[in-house]
Order: sequence, then C-alpha cells, then structure tokens
Amino acid sequence: MHADLAARRSRVAAAWIVALIVTVVAASAHTLAGGAPPHLTALVVAGLVSGFLGMAALSALRSGALSRLGLAGLVALDQLVQHAAFTLLAPAGGGAAAASADAVAGHAGHAAHAAPSAAIAATGIPLDAAAPALMGAHHALAAIVSFMLLRRGAAAIAAALEALELALTRLVEPVAATALRSPARAPLGAVEHPLALVVVVLGGSGRRGPPVLGLARVAR
Repeated sequence: MHADLAARRSRVAAAWIVALIVTVVAASAHTLAGGAPPHLTALVVAGLVSGFLGMAALSALRSGALSRLGLAGLVALDQLVQHAAFTLLAPAGGGAAAASADAVAGHAGHAAHAAPSAAIAATGIPLDAAAPALMGAHHALAAIVSFMLLRRGAAAIAAALEALELALTRLVEPVAATALRSPARAPLGAVEHPLALVVVVLGGSGRRGPPVLGLARVAR
C-alpha cells in the first residue's frame, strides 16, 4: 500500500516537473520566434494547463488508453494553449517595450534579435508571411520536446522520485520507531503515584446530585 502511494505521488510530481520544463521550452521558443516575452501570468496559466494535461496523459499512458498519435494530439493542444496564453496575456505595450530595450541594449543585442528576420529576408519571403510559419516551427520543436518528455522522461523522473522517497522512508522509520518505543521517564527523585478512579457524590444531606468521576492519586 505504501509503495503504491509512493508511486502515485511520484507520477504526479513527475507530471508537474515535465510541465515546468515544457513551459520554459515553449516560452523560449515563442520568444525566439519573434513573440513578446511571456508575462508571469501567462507562464502560470500555461504551466497549470500543461500540468493537468500531463497528469491526464501519464495516467492514460499507464493504463494503455492513449496511443502515440493521441499523445501527439494532446501535446499539440498544449502548445496551442501555450501560444494563446503567451499572446493574449502579453503585457500591454510589449512591442514598444521590446523596441526600447533593443535600443538601450545596443547594436549587438539588436543584431541577435534580428538574425532570424535577416535569414528570412535573404530567402525573398515577406516577413509578414514568414512570421506565422516561424512561430509554428518553434512551437513544433517545443512539442517534440514535450512528446519525448511525456513518453520517456516522465517515467524516469517518477522512478527516481519513488526511489528517493522509499530510501528516505527506510532511513526515517527506524528512528521514529525507536522514539515511540522509548517511554518518557520521570525526573530523578520524583515519586510516581498511580491514578485511581474516584466517585464523588455532589450535594449535602437531603439533596443528592449526580455522581462525578474524578482521578485521584493513591499514596503509597
């Protein structure tokens, strides 16, 4: 029973670790494709969506109810949600802020950000037409990373976490058992008196109240 609970907790933790990695990869891909750097709110929303989708995917994979094609569709859905979160929850004036940051950073930073655009311009394709394709390609790479993590990496992470938890449990259990078996001793010089059950009758002569149970020490 304990091993089953440990395995379940490890799978849940692995799903959220994978979700964190996938969110970071998707945010980096989105930014490298020319999008504005994601806001913290967008990162939290995207991470939560990835975490719940990851738990559902790992559960379905374990039961054999999810095929590779189904996993690919789930990963694609996750990337669509992440792109929507990064775009819709982008900070107001993100484009102006990015332009100002480029101006302050100098020519080197501007050249680094403009490198993808220069490569596209060299092919003769208009930038407006190539931007969606570039964004899609970057998110496709993030989807491949997500697929591989869910397919192979999550199981390895879960196994490592389960082994770590079991090892810590084996270390802690003997110490806890020893502490429970050792009774607390009275201080040196103190006299121990056993407790006896005493019935006290309330009320004086002519009136009698209900009996009350009390504890009293019996002197030796």
